Amino acid sequence: MQRPFYGTGPKMDVAKPPLSSSSSSSSSSSSRNSGFFQTITVNQHSSSSSTRPKITSLKITDTLYGTHTLTSQAEPVLLALLQSPHLTRLAGVHQHGITGLLNLTPKITRLEHSIGAFLIVRLLGASLAEQVAALLHDVSHTSLSHVVDFALTSPGEESYHEAHKSRYLSMSDLPELVRSFADDLELPTRSHAGDPEDSAGYMSVFHEESYPLLEYPAPAICADRIDYALRDAVAFGKLNMQEAQQIFRSLKAYPDNRCQDRLIVMDDIPLALKFATTYNALDRDVWSNPANIDMYTSAGGVIRDAVQKGTLDKDDLWRLSDQEFWERLGQVTDDTGRSVMVRLELEGLRQVGGLPRGTKVRTLDPDVLVRDEQGLVVGYKPLSTVYPAWGVERKQYINARQQLMGTN
Repeated sequence: MQRPFYGTGPKMDVAKPPLSSSSSSSSSSSSRNSGFFQTITVNQHSSSSSTRPKITSLKITDTLYGTHTLTSQAEPVLLALLQSPHLTRLAGVHQHGITGLLNLTPKITRLEHSIGAFLIVRLLGASLAEQVAALLHDVSHTSLSHVVDFALTSPGEESYHEAHKSRYLSMSDLPELVRSFADDLELPTRSHAGDPEDSAGYMSVFHEESYPLLEYPAPAICADRIDYALRDAVAFGKLNMQEAQQIFRSLKAYPDNRCQDRLIVMDDIPLALKFATTYNALDRDVWSNPANIDMYTSAGGVIRDAVQKGTLDKDDLWRLSDQEFWERLGQVTDDTGRSVMVRLELEGLRQVGGLPRGTKVRTLDPDVLVRDEQGLVVGYKPLSTVYPAWGVERKQYINARQQLMGTN
């Protein structure tokens, strides 16, 4: 029998505060960091008639997108999810995996990115279901994030968290939690619902591709792509905070936030160009940086060897924070694996040349609004169409990165 993981522990009630009570009561609040740019403050109400405090509101303070308060009375599903172990565990998972854990890159977390994507679609007026899908889009990410792709994923396969999302959901109570709020989400509960492969009904929130403001094929922009890029751009010094916020404010849902064919576009061509060139710089210096990939490959090799030898339960990747998992790996790996771990901790990023074959090259070609002579919006076009020089620069960048592959 499979050992269940997150979702089985004690939970706090998320409910409307009592309108009146004859018993004594009190309110309290507590704050916690959810990531590099973000904090969460939870407000609770306690009474002598209840054994557990009830969460009444939750405040998200995000340096990029401002302060936002969610209440149990208006949107209880959002508070329930943000307090669930499924999401809170992501505060211990670094966006940049091993380099984040070892303080070699900024400690941006999967939780703050998930909340960031949620805030983007929310501020664009997305449905509650699309907001929930945004919160949950990375819920199956493992310890050390994409490092695990270098350990347990074969070339050509999806990222591990995507390929095994159904298994994660089947081992958790998360589908049932979402089902309990299906009416709020205006999504049907079906007799055969609960199958992680089912993309209809309330299970659609686990299929982010069903929500185009959240996920849209590259090189177009979407909330997922926008959020991780803006956070990294500021954290790595590619943009200052004001520039990042200007880009954020230029985002629009076109033609509107509920149209089936909706997508995110930008309302400013110079800002679209700045965002696209910044994205290239992040890909070159961070996401497909040879030194980072070398560290991912080394750490992934230790994980793969321990899993193959049976000394590591790969489902621990869903149970443990990055720090806990790294300590666990050090306990179960052999002397060779421990020597690699020690080298990574002491040596950090090392200079290497070339890129492994098949390295993902990330670029953007944002869609921008097109206006007529009177300034009225008449549609949208890719940036490379309205500014062909960007199309040339983008292709040159892709070709240059591909030439580096296989030379290390």
